[in-house]
Amino acid sequence: MFSLGRLSFMTVVSIWIAIAVKGIVAESLLEVHMLGCIKNRKSNNAVTFEVTLLNPNDTIVTGNIINYTNLVSTFTLNSKEIFIQRFDAAVEVIGSGLSRKGIKITSDGELLVYASSSHISQHDLGGYLSLPVRVQGNIYYVVTGKDNGVILIVGVWSNTTVEVSLLTNYNVTYNDTVYVNGSIIMETLDEYSTMQIYSTGDLTGTRINSSQTVSVFSGNRLSGTYPNMYHVVEQLPPLHLWGKTYVTAPPRNFTYHCKVTSSLPLTIVTYTCKGEARAFALAETGSFETLNFEQEICLLTSTEPILVTMMINNDTALGSMTIMSPLDDVTGSLMTYVSRLLTNAEIVIISNTSLKMEPASISPKFIECPSFLGYCITHLENLTGNTVYTITSGSGNDSFIASGFVHGQTATDDSTAYPLLYHTSASSAYNGQMEKALSLDNKTTTLAPEFYQDVISNTDQNLQKAPEQCKCCSFKNYSMEEIANYTKSLKKELTVNPNTTSKYLRTLSSAEDQRISSKFIGYTAAIVLGTLGACLLIADIGNILQMFRFIGRAFSNE
Repeated sequence: MFSLGRLSFMTVVSIWIAIAVKGIVAESLLEVHMLGCIKNRKSNNAVTFEVTLLNPNDTIVTGNIINYTNLVSTFTLNSKEIFIQRFDAAVEVIGSGLSRKGIKITSDGELLVYASSSHISQHDLGGYLSLPVRVQGNIYYVVTGKDNGVILIVGVWSNTTVEVSLLTNYNVTYNDTVYVNGSIIMETLDEYSTMQIYSTGDLTGTRINSSQTVSVFSGNRLSGTYPNMYHVVEQLPPLHLWGKTYVTAPPRNFTYHCKVTSSLPLTIVTYTCKGEARAFALAETGSFETLNFEQEICLLTSTEPILVTMMINNDTALGSMTIMSPLDDVTGSLMTYVSRLLTNAEIVIISNTSLKMEPASISPKFIECPSFLGYCITHLENLTGNTVYTITSGSGNDSFIASGFVHGQTATDDSTAYPLLYHTSASSAYNGQMEKALSLDNKTTTLAPEFYQDVISNTDQNLQKAPEQCKCCSFKNYSMEEIANYTKSLKKELTVNPNTTSKYLRTLSSAEDQRISSKFIGYTAAIVLGTLGACLLIADIGNILQMFRFIGRAFSNE
């Protein structure tokens, strides 16, 4: 009996372990992208949302495209092959509120995913390079255009709590409720949920905090009047993918300005253009500065990670926006796709080495290497749309440092821009510092003006002066007793009990995890443990029955 029970137990456990491992391995092999389409029209005319998949691997990649209702298509891609899926206006997220219009792409290998929204009759274009879910996070700071700013948050997992802390120069209406600067909008998202927030002004600096990973897109709705209408959109990287070293350079014959956003309080940013260094301080987390660089090449470095966003335009092309990737190591080759919608495209590459391009017929049209920079900027101009381009080091090295973006125009002078690559490395030390800085939740530490001034003056002789403090204040003399009472109340107000913070409270409970693999592991563990107990009980059932009979006879003899 015992041998039969042991055999039954080991057989059941082996089966369940095999099923669990198979499920975990299958899910871990999936590359997932979650996309959304921001509204890009003022009328009911046709909008096309186009998703392009590029296989950068040497092996075949297969996968699925799923929207909020059903499976849209399956694909099999050979190396360097592309697949284009077009959607109609039904996937466009309309209104400031909650809907369910996310688009999910799964594959058994890495993909480069490009998305663009084009409006045929109103001649506008907006696009972005998608970030895979595996590199996304749950803390973001928003960058938008100066007018008609918009945020789109797409749910990746079920039961995800999202908190949006507004920083805006205009009121925001969400679900028919008006919110002002500093307000917090709360929402719970499921997979494919789309939370869109409109403003008539700028939403740059707005913070997004979620309980689980979300995809975040920002830019602005279709603005202006025909023919001067424009629409920009980008996918935002989470804080842990921001960097400390950037080089910015515009496309040829274009001008640009940058929005620089801070990840931590009192971040010092130094920017060098034409060999002249200047600097400024970003006092709070999420604060930003707009720098008008015109046509200059500039090097930006910072004491803490920052986000650098380029706004590009010229006299003939309507505006475009791109998130700059910090300078990053590239191993092997760098691959990108120029959209079929572009008739006049340019790739701008910042690198520390000479470059070799494919197709072989491509040759650099313009290269500049400023002496103060230490990097060269390569402009590949007049590129053909619907083409894959491969970039490798021309010096024979297997790795090189690179950053850059693709910029292009349509036949109607609409323009778009998107990053050449996305930054994926993150420092664990930085993550720990970030968590420490954010552990006070919504409480803000105000820096003394003199401390702020000292940091500014000690950084660089060319630093910009800090803004004057409170010109409208009135002053009076206070007694020592008044000062003591005020100091006591201020200390009480600013003191935070560490046992009341959400960080501490989260240590007392397990965070909910909606991933399929996590649920499968939990159910498998419960079944295995239950089966273990049952098998042990079955193995000894004869002995247990014999024990009860012995006890019964003992009581009977008494």
